[in-house]
Amino acid sequence: MSLLVNFQISDGYRPRLRDPFWAPKLIRNLVITVFSILLGLAILGILIWFIGGIPNLQQSGLTQVYFTQADVLFSKIPLTNLLYTFVKDTIRIREDPSLLIRGSGWKTEIDNNKGNQDLGLKFIRNFAPLKQRYLANEEITLITALEISSLKQDSYIRFSCNVTKDFPPDKTITVNPSEPVKIFKNERKIFDVVCRVPGNAFTIPTDREVLEKKVKLNANYDFKTNSYLDIYTMQKSYLNDLINRGINPFEKEINPSLNKITGQTTPITTYGPMKLILRLDHTQPLTEEGPFTNDRTYNLGLRVQKTSVGWIGRLNEINNVYIYLPKNFELIDESFVEESITNEEEQVFRKYKLNQEYINNINNQCKIYNLIGQKCDDLYDRGFIITLTKFRVNGLDNPALTRDYIRAEIEYIFQAEALTSVTLIKSLA
Repeated sequence: MSLLVNFQISDGYRPRLRDPFWAPKLIRNLVITVFSILLGLAILGILIWFIGGIPNLQQSGLTQVYFTQADVLFSKIPLTNLLYTFVKDTIRIREDPSLLIRGSGWKTEIDNNKGNQDLGLKFIRNFAPLKQRYLANEEITLITALEISSLKQDSYIRFSCNVTKDFPPDKTITVNPSEPVKIFKNERKIFDVVCRVPGNAFTIPTDREVLEKKVKLNANYDFKTNSYLDIYTMQKSYLNDLINRGINPFEKEINPSLNKITGQTTPITTYGPMKLILRLDHTQPLTEEGPFTNDRTYNLGLRVQKTSVGWIGRLNEINNVYIYLPKNFELIDESFVEESITNEEEQVFRKYKLNQEYINNINNQCKIYNLIGQKCDDLYDRGFIITLTKFRVNGLDNPALTRDYIRAEIEYIFQAEALTSVTLIKSLA
């Protein structure tokens, strides 16, 4: 039995009927995808277990080699990296359920400007050793090529290379370029990076023939990210009059980031490795009298977190944090200092800078809260709340609905990472 539906509107528009079974199909495809990934990982685990059970492979050290190579391989595949991140986040939430609450409610849209898609650092060639195998006494050479582009004036990129485990303290890994590389605003550079591990840095155990070591290249570079939040204001008396007459103050407003029912707007963050999120929980439009009769201030939050798992690496350090408010707004926070604005285009704003002592505390969170090892890495990998501050509206010249925006800016260092492994052998025979 078939059903034909055909109707036409005079302007030539033909509605497209949505498949009524689209949702079940989507769920089915998602289940199949997840099941395939888990099945593949299970098969790989069984294979590694089987290999580990073969005595001669285990004794020669090949089991350790295969495990290390698989770990490096999975870290380079976005899909498995996403699954690993999901599992890791699930474990963290089980250990600390408050993480689920602290991370909720922070939403933003990413600026889809195609001109910004090339910003940041990209490895255009895999980081890998020049040879498949090295003798223990040989110098190990690893190389990669990368492309970097940044919006921030006078940006720098700094390189370091390290062995992830059991590297002797009396040995030094050299890296070229050895000095920071300067990147000007809107400039793009492509160049090679070489790491050299000295010979005799590792000792292959007497009961093994081979040894696999993981080597990581760190590329620390400056970046700047902005967040924009649309703000609506209206004089209190004008707003009360509209509400009493049953009129929505946003009835005629056209703004895709505005929810006309809740009176809230979704912020937009510029493209980059970290996304900056402004959060205002109060219903708009804002008024000169504030949300409460005994408190004229509005709460404003600011959070930084990884844009996506596609950016391999983590936040390394925050340099500066700024908040820009409309001229008739005032930030009420002793942690911020108001600065003068020299740019004529921004004269309509008031500029506030987070003081250095507060920034130092943010950068030293691991030491302050005694977070060691992976827990410290996870904090800077997933991001955190920078500040919860307050502001007030001092006066409104226009009684009707007025649209403006709040801007936040963060200058930071992002640590991009590339991981590979090196196979060491006792002899070439």
